[in-house]
Amino acid sequence: MSKTFAEPATTSSLSSAAARSTISTATVPSWSVIVQSDLASSHVGQHLKHRGIKVKRAESVLKGSVIFPKAKVAFMVLEVTRQFLTQFAETENSPIASPSNDYTAALARVDKFTRIHGHCYILLQAPLFTERELAFLYHLQTRYLDVMSVDILISHSAEECVSAMLTISTVSKKN
Repeated sequence: MSKTFAEPATTSSLSSAAARSTISTATVPSWSVIVQSDLASSHVGQHLKHRGIKVKRAESVLKGSVIFPKAKVAFMVLEVTRQFLTQFAETENSPIASPSNDYTAALARVDKFTRIHGHCYILLQAPLFTERELAFLYHLQTRYLDVMSVDILISHSAEECVSAMLTISTVSKKN
């Protein structure tokens, strides 16, 4: 019985594999997305443009929103910062919350976002998900448990956010 072994990967085969993967990410359908103006100039907007997505800026959509009209799906990117988590902890510890902090404003945006969009995703973006970030994730999940049209995802970077958006919108698109 003879066994056949594959040849070890060479530099040329690796570079051609890299070229194929680059081509596969570039063969995303010709999307046109609506992005909130501040987010369009951020890393998320840059990654969308880099992937060949036509980005249309809009002032009228909620902060952090990315809408894929062809796929009928919307995303909200929430950047989880230290200040945000500190305000979350303070709000959880005291029953009276300051309406002017970023945390309560973000929750109000998420509430409005889930009411407006029929099929939506909340993308929590943080470089590292420690116990504090996971506590916030748990809070969001329990808060929106009864809302069937919203899903909550985590990502570590803008590139992961865009990758998740494109994957979900490609799967959700109706031909």
